[in-house]
Amino acid sequence: MISSSSPSLSEPPQESSGPAGISTSSGQRHLFIVGFYRSGTSLLYCLLNLHPEIKLVYEADILGNPLFGPSSWTRKNWWESLDFFNGCIQRHRLTPAPSWKSARSNRQRADVVYRHHAGTEPLYVGEKCPAYYNRLPHLACLYPDARFLTIWRHPKGVTSSIFKAGQGNSFFKKRSLYIRSVVGLERMQEDAMALRRQGRLVFDFCYEDLVDDPESTLRSICAFLKIPFDPAMLEFKNVDSSMLPPGEHHAKVTSGAINPTVHVPEPALEAIHAKIQRYLVRWRKRFPDQLASRRYWSECDGNSPNRGEVLGDRLSYFGGRLISELLTPLLFGLTPRAWLERYRYRRTQRNSDL
Repeated sequence: MISSSSPSLSEPPQESSGPAGISTSSGQRHLFIVGFYRSGTSLLYCLLNLHPEIKLVYEADILGNPLFGPSSWTRKNWWESLDFFNGCIQRHRLTPAPSWKSARSNRQRADVVYRHHAGTEPLYVGEKCPAYYNRLPHLACLYPDARFLTIWRHPKGVTSSIFKAGQGNSFFKKRSLYIRSVVGLERMQEDAMALRRQGRLVFDFCYEDLVDDPESTLRSICAFLKIPFDPAMLEFKNVDSSMLPPGEHHAKVTSGAINPTVHVPEPALEAIHAKIQRYLVRWRKRFPDQLASRRYWSECDGNSPNRGEVLGDRLSYFGGRLISELLTPLLFGLTPRAWLERYRYRRTQRNSDL
């Protein structure tokens, strides 16, 4: 079910100025793919990047990341800290130029990476990053003329995919991801509606539609972006997955085909899936027909979570965010490189044993 209620597109900005030595291309527009982890954002990224007018960065996670402040205190180059944090610079085969040093704000840093990766030819530059699932208002503030593609996936499918990915990757073994996926989905829906009320350019759709009918979904996205549909976007065997980190959790994206996921019921997920059912009832009341995500509660029934459960889930959500999304980048910025290298080695060994 693809949402058609999106505001009309305004004309692109004529010119944007950056710090000394950093060029910005007149007429280029910013595009962001936003969705929670395991929601199909990597699949969408690969398909969109087959279009000649689109060239996005894969998970730089610069905007709103608290990594850079402490890095500057310890006199580290921001791109070296970023690259050690998530491998972004190496994965995109970028070579920092002297002008990178003049990028001081996160917006300037992001623009340096976007432009350096995409060049001046594509109409749309920007990023796909699941870490932005709760940063829609922040992104819209930094980029008032940006376009946003918000992808939903049934939360039971998200948690099942997290569980499976956690069997081979330590990041997805975090128990907090289950609650963060539920509360984060509610937050994303609130933010998407808020941006639309502000007249921002938001297009939302469901992962299941992308998998079941990729051509119709991609045609709708191209119409939203006001660019012609390119059949090359359906040539999944031609996707460039070189930016994706290694791991079995990306096996479907690198398989060369689009296949629906078949999830086997997991006894370990019974409690979170029961919670999700209650939240679907809650969302049916809160977001009856405004977003494409309505497909998930069209036939749900039962009781919604009580206030105590919602409060407890929100506390768990903020606790998980505090550790994973705030404290971890801060520690990466403050900790000596040699210590981080030892930690990274041990984590790699732990992943190889999973």
